[in-house]
Amino acid sequence: MVGLTAREFECVQLAGQRLRDKEIAAKLGISPKTVANTLASAYRKLGVSDRLQAARLLGELYPGQSLPSDAAAELPPLDRADSDGSVASGTWRAGYRPPPRGAILRLALILVFMILSAVLALGFSAILAGGMSSLQTTAPATAR
Repeated sequence: MVGLTAREFECVQLAGQRLRDKEIAAKLGISPKTVANTLASAYRKLGVSDRLQAARLLGELYPGQSLPSDAAAELPPLDRADSDGSVASGTWRAGYRPPPRGAILRLALILVFMILSAVLALGFSAILAGGMSSLQTTAPATAR
């Protein structure tokens, strides 16, 4: 029914045992990026969107294999942060980075964006005001 490769099956099995991409990569002798890509391929084939669903479905599809039955039920949520503040691989969509964790850095970024927004707004209003005044000076006297 589902054509998982041996590597995809191994990766989903290990993910079902609560291992992170780095740990799976170390066990299989491949890179964490390869693990993430392999898991993404397995998710597509299984029609699921995360480790929890993949591990449960794999346990249902291949009951004779060595996937722990309670591993899927105990998986932590995918958006958890590790103790070092990094987010487990595969959690965030490609190209998206989580906001910085420090409150001071967040406030500084908000302040920078507010200042940039104010400068842009003032620049646009100055351009519009300059354009209106030049239109008034070049318009015929009867149009004023």
